[in-house]
Amino acid sequence: MISHENRFETVSYLLYFFRRMRHKIILLIILSFIACPALAENEFYPYIFNPGNRELNPVFLVIKAEQKMLLFDFRHGQYPKLMESYRITTGRVSGNKQREGDLKTPEGVYRIIRQLGDEKLPPKYGPRAYILDYPNFVDRFFGRTGSNIWIHGRDEAIEDFRTEGCVSLENGLVEELQRFVTNGGSYVVIVDSVSRVDSSRYTESVANWQQRIYQWADAWEEGALENYFATYHSRFLNGGASLKAFKSRKARLEQRYAWKSITIDSLLILQSESEAVAIFDQLYCSPNFRSYGEKQLTFVKNDGEWKIIREQYRDYKPRIEYSHELEAFVSQWRKAWESKDIDHYMACLLYTSDAADEED
Repeated sequence: MISHENRFETVSYLLYFFRRMRHKIILLIILSFIACPALAENEFYPYIFNPGNRELNPVFLVIKAEQKMLLFDFRHGQYPKLMESYRITTGRVSGNKQREGDLKTPEGVYRIIRQLGDEKLPPKYGPRAYILDYPNFVDRFFGRTGSNIWIHGRDEAIEDFRTEGCVSLENGLVEELQRFVTNGGSYVVIVDSVSRVDSSRYTESVANWQQRIYQWADAWEEGALENYFATYHSRFLNGGASLKAFKSRKARLEQRYAWKSITIDSLLILQSESEAVAIFDQLYCSPNFRSYGEKQLTFVKNDGEWKIIREQYRDYKPRIEYSHELEAFVSQWRKAWESKDIDHYMACLLYTSDAADEED
């Protein structure tokens, strides 16, 4: 009978093999889409990419220069389907918001985090407001200030560039949006202007992002730390830790495991001119550790190249470590405690801290 540990290692090695083949598979898929004449006449907005067919709510794209908000759906495949187009009005002053009271509408990738009904709103905001998470991490990174950036209704006719920084549309339409919105699960991409592209250019952008994400994962998996760290911004922060501390911890962890496998699935990329967010399911396997959850990488440009400025991880299921490893650890910890061996006792505490942070 195959032991639990051997079964786990067998599955992990199979995942590793399929990851090695996936680049060829992805290339064949990309070439088939480029060669597909049925898509040649379509136009796309190169800000929302869902190559992994991730399940998500419709995504809002606000185009300030056109005073328009578009609603895209991905339920029918990786290509976005335009569901609705709304006439809107945005900030009175052009440009990306920088500070409180500058009358500019921010540009970036945001989430709707909360809703307010008319019982809590002054009449000028209409019957409903959807609150964005401005300032988000990237805004704070660049020192942008301000608050209360909403998508809301209004008590007057729509005219171009009339708000103090919010996105506003007709009262009836703002109520209609409610059926598309989930607090924390609805994304809003805000840009100044857009350049529409054909299917080939759109597919090329998808391939570029896939390559960037998979090269990051491959470098991590293979222990190619120089290539891995090259994907990070010099001002990267991970839970308050600097890039230097992050490098030190990763180098230490690299010495612990004989091998590891990182598998990516359900990849989604949302992009504005100033930031990009990649969201995917991540399966991490090593000889005595396994985790599965959602990873989010936030990018900003550094000297014209997209670099990771932040990463977040959220477990879907409890992390799994083998019982014999836990037994050995507990035994070492107990002996160190009983013998008052402070060095080994503290080493045990550092081990648990590193294991808890491995995917954060």
